[in-house]
Amino acid sequence: MPPAPEDLVIVEAHVRDLLGMAGPHAAKGFRGLAEWIRKDGAYLKSLGVNAIELLPCTDYERGSADEYHWGYMPITAFAPATAYAKDEYGLTAIEDFRECVRACHEVGLAVIMDMVLNHFGSPNSLQMIDSSYYFRTDAYGELSNWSGCGNDVRAEAPLFRRLVLASLNHWTSILGVDGVRLDLAELLGTPLLHEIEEEFRLHRPEKILIAEPWSFRGHIARDLDFTSWTSWDDAFREFLPAYVRGHARASDLLHQMAACAFRPAARLRYAQSHDDMAWLDRITECAEADAINPTPTDILRTRLMHVILLCSAGIPMLSAGQDFLMTKRGVGNTWRRGDLNLLSPERWERFQTEHDFVSRLIHFRLSPEGSVLRPKETVSPGWMKVTHQEGGDAFVAVMNADGLLGPSKVLVACNPYHSTLKLNLPLEAEWKPVVVSPQSHCPHAPSVVPHIEQGVLTLGPLACGVWFVKT
Repeated sequence: MPPAPEDLVIVEAHVRDLLGMAGPHAAKGFRGLAEWIRKDGAYLKSLGVNAIELLPCTDYERGSADEYHWGYMPITAFAPATAYAKDEYGLTAIEDFRECVRACHEVGLAVIMDMVLNHFGSPNSLQMIDSSYYFRTDAYGELSNWSGCGNDVRAEAPLFRRLVLASLNHWTSILGVDGVRLDLAELLGTPLLHEIEEEFRLHRPEKILIAEPWSFRGHIARDLDFTSWTSWDDAFREFLPAYVRGHARASDLLHQMAACAFRPAARLRYAQSHDDMAWLDRITECAEADAINPTPTDILRTRLMHVILLCSAGIPMLSAGQDFLMTKRGVGNTWRRGDLNLLSPERWERFQTEHDFVSRLIHFRLSPEGSVLRPKETVSPGWMKVTHQEGGDAFVAVMNADGLLGPSKVLVACNPYHSTLKLNLPLEAEWKPVVVSPQSHCPHAPSVVPHIEQGVLTLGPLACGVWFVKT
């Protein structure tokens, strides 16, 4: 059984990118990933997440088995990628994928599959069968392209709807995955998404349903708020870089962190995904957004982001390597750039302190004391109690301030400015630290380490921290 939606902490990853952590002599593909995942001290175990969202693992359009590709040009809705099979002809792909899923389950990782069902690559068998039935066309018979990938399915076509349901049932039953993330789900439309939800509620209610709720045509997140679907939260992603650079309001941020307008698990919170630039490249002070050597300010702002991300209601997701300051050297679209996407064990070692900072936050979030950060239902008006900086947007907030979610309370503080400030605590208690930044032992740390004295919290430049108490 996978965790309940509100208890998920997800890492998004590509099979080949992850295997960069296994070293050059490790086995490749699904089997290699299974072997690496089972090893003591492997990256995902150390990080502490409880779910992995794999970039598409269906067979995809490619020139050769060695060609790097994210997999977003599928040629089937059912077969695992033969490029990741142990057998050179791809004959073992099904059993190899199952072995990978088994390995994930053995170490406590739920497996979520990124499924691309809104368009198809070449050879396009559905187009060969009946192009105008399976694909959307304009008045001149030309294929529409709201996916940006050359074609869009006709999601209202009855046989296509049967194909989608059969595909999702196949992956979640025969192949054993714990949930799906639907790419560009807006193109599938809310009627089909509701049909999928009804099918899963009836036969597999424990499975995880995640949607990328947009396409170049539109956005449907609000239509899914009160369903079983979780929507990727692009507004949260765009807000975070602005806030940590002191260009966004704390009141808006805190509203998003509390997810007050909807069921918390209706939103998947993230700062970085496979798409677009890496988080670090977006906020770096380095020239040309190349953060191969991040500045002290880059590192402190990244810690601010991770505190906000992992203390927000909703489902947090990290992109693999984000915790140890992964960079794409300023490049945005890296769908065929295995050289930039490959995870580096050397960088993990270099930035182990940052990895440990994120790992402590994840372990705390998943602990009994951190359960107040994982509300199942819409939070009460008194769940959060806040002190704002006068005339600025630093803040200190108490989560579960009204105690309705149990005896634990969590204190979260962030200062996005380059000056030291003091904030009165919203609630006095014997607060115990989970993480503070900067830390006294960090070589790049300013002189002021966050500390509490007589009900007043002192925050140095770009400082943040998380504390807890049991009352």
